Formats: sequence, structure tokens, C-alpha cells
Amino acid sequence: MPIELTWLIPDKILLSRWIGDVSEEDMHVLVDEIGVVLDTATSLIHTVIDLSEVRHVSIGVAQVYLQSRIPTHPHRGRIGMVRSNVEGATVADLVNRLSRREMVRFFSTRGEARDFLLSHDTPPPPLPPDQTH
Repeated sequence: MPIELTWLIPDKILLSRWIGDVSEEDMHVLVDEIGVVLDTATSLIHTVIDLSEVRHVSIGVAQVYLQSRIPTHPHRGRIGMVRSNVEGATVADLVNRLSRREMVRFFSTRGEARDFLLSHDTPPPPLPPDQTH
């Protein structure tokens, strides 16, 4: 599968590593896996998404995520994205705008993303009104 999900920090930060081409079907599997993790969690679970090895992300991937229960799950934390291309930025911006929360931030490395998530162990804040359109 082009998305690997493992713990970066057990019971605190997931690592979602995207490799090659990622489709809507792949995202359905990922949403199911994250749902199991969040349902058993007792605190916020953040995610580092590493796009450094991705070639293409289908535009419907964001829609699958946003239509799932994951963005509003009470244990859904923030997302730190390690990007390698503009396509990832487009998907993340779409997720933020449609969820009306600052769920996704970009970082150069996994370590930077991890450090941010550990120091901001809070739910994603709402976007300012002028950024939600």
C-alpha cells in the first residue's frame, strides 16, 4: 500500500508515510486505520504526514478524508506535513479551508513537525474568518 501508518511516538504521534501514487481507495483504507487508533485513544493523537516519496496524490483524497469522521473525532489532533511538492500544499490548504481549522502545517523535516506537535498538544484551532473562504 502506498501509505504506511506507524507510531512516531507511541500513543501520541502517528507517522503516515506516503509513497508513489496515492488514490482515493488508499485514503479509505487509511481513514479506517486512523479511526481504529482514535477510537481507542484516551488523548489527542497528532500525525506527521511525510510526502517526501510521493509522486501523485489524487485530488479526491482530501474529499475522502473530509467526508469521514476523522477530522471531527474528539481525539483528532494536529497534522504536521513534510512536503516535497506543491501538490501536497494544495491538498493541505483544501483540508484546512474545508474543515475551517488549522489542521495542517508544513515542515521541512519529520523532526521539525514532531517538535511542533509536541509543543502544541492541543486540538487544531479555527481558521480566522478571512481564511475560510
